[in-house]
Amino acid sequence: MAETDEELVQRARAGDHEAFGALVDRYRDMVYGLGYHLAGDFEAARDLAQETFVRAYMGLGSLREPDRLSAWLRGIAENVYRAQVRRKEVSTVVLDEQATKAPARDRIPSAIELTVREALDRLRPPERLTLTLHYINGYSHAEIGAFLGVRSDTVKTRLARARQSLREELLQMAEDMFHDHPLPPEFRQDVIGAVTRLVEGFRAKLPDNVRQLRDTIRSDGDRKLSVARSALVVLLGPLPSEEGEIRQVLVADLPADVRQQLRDSLCYVWVDWVLMQICDSVPWIPDPDGLWIRFYKAGGKFCLRLTSAPGKYAPTHNLVIDADDPEAQPAEEPEAQQTGEVLAGSSLPEELRRMFEPLRQAVPGKPGALRPAFYAEMAGLMREVQNSLPAEAKAKMASGEGVGAASLPEPLRQLLKKALAFHWGFCVLHAVENVPGWVTDFEDSKVEFGLFPSDARVEVPVGKPYVKVYGPDGERSVLYMTIPDSDED
Repeated sequence: MAETDEELVQRARAGDHEAFGALVDRYRDMVYGLGYHLAGDFEAARDLAQETFVRAYMGLGSLREPDRLSAWLRGIAENVYRAQVRRKEVSTVVLDEQATKAPARDRIPSAIELTVREALDRLRPPERLTLTLHYINGYSHAEIGAFLGVRSDTVKTRLARARQSLREELLQMAEDMFHDHPLPPEFRQDVIGAVTRLVEGFRAKLPDNVRQLRDTIRSDGDRKLSVARSALVVLLGPLPSEEGEIRQVLVADLPADVRQQLRDSLCYVWVDWVLMQICDSVPWIPDPDGLWIRFYKAGGKFCLRLTSAPGKYAPTHNLVIDADDPEAQPAEEPEAQQTGEVLAGSSLPEELRRMFEPLRQAVPGKPGALRPAFYAEMAGLMREVQNSLPAEAKAKMASGEGVGAASLPEPLRQLLKKALAFHWGFCVLHAVENVPGWVTDFEDSKVEFGLFPSDARVEVPVGKPYVKVYGPDGERSVLYMTIPDSDED
């Protein structure tokens, strides 16, 4: 029995390319037919169909009703078409009369195609689209109705009206034309290939001088941060001397000059953190063979531990890759927090704005949809690595030991490298597009002085003084800053 859309969607969300490929095969002609209806050209329809499925893969994590997948695909295809039209309008500059002519196509439509297209254009759009979907793959009334969001009886009526409007020979010509211009057999592979190139394209768009930018940001930021912390210490009096003793102040209650110093320093802290994610979020990305891995189960979830050395105290990175668990799926970020909007309406220092703009431009239009896609790719590839491990490696992991990536067979090392690249893309997108509350709503934030408690989640000595900045959303947006020894005296 064939799997339902919902079952295939759940598998595809976990990075299963076969499941997503099955969905592509199931709806490819439906989307292709809509593309032809909108663009009136088979090559343009093929391009539209491929972009639609790539965007669909990116957005699977946000699909709330998998049983309405076909209607969801229709909406994506229509949005893709509108975006393509807008891009053409923006890129078209009329220089003279010659420039107003339609651009030449690589493929010249045949006389039959022109005749059929002219006949179809005389139909009302709903009838033309219904007829196109019927002839392009022989879809049933129910399937077409689900795609268009109408009842089967409505589809039947539209088909009848379309047939009444066209002569019998034109109907046969239309059927033959669609039969002669199918999507190529490799369409499914083309879509999957486009998905796997997403992270590579994203990496290529990032500026080459990220590390130099970070060095500049860190140097200037440390200086500004030291000035701001010193001003706060002078303003608020002696630092707390006992664990548990804290002192808080609203940013809005600080003098204007101290507020400005603090805001500038926090902006530098934020941009430095973003650049750190790009450069160092996964330190073994440049050298995957220096990585040690161990797959394990925790709380019923499938997890992976990554370390840069086999020792007990080596830097460790833990990943939950059980993407079948809804809680493991990264949530789509709200559109209101897009970095572009934040930068446009903020008082980010000009030098930081110039440095940050190339990073923002590298981020796709809807990173909230791309992030779950990267996560699903990582999870699927890691499962493939785990399933293909040699028996000796599995036994070591079961006993609690890690396995060096360099000891794995070459095909597994390549899978691991690709998975880490998707994880890196996920981390960078999260950093670039998630602006902390103490940057976006600085005036409504709060500053706290205290001593690091014994359960602090940061690597500092217990009892060391700190400055803690809360965004308006409380604990979800917190920045810890240690106070230099020179400020403690």
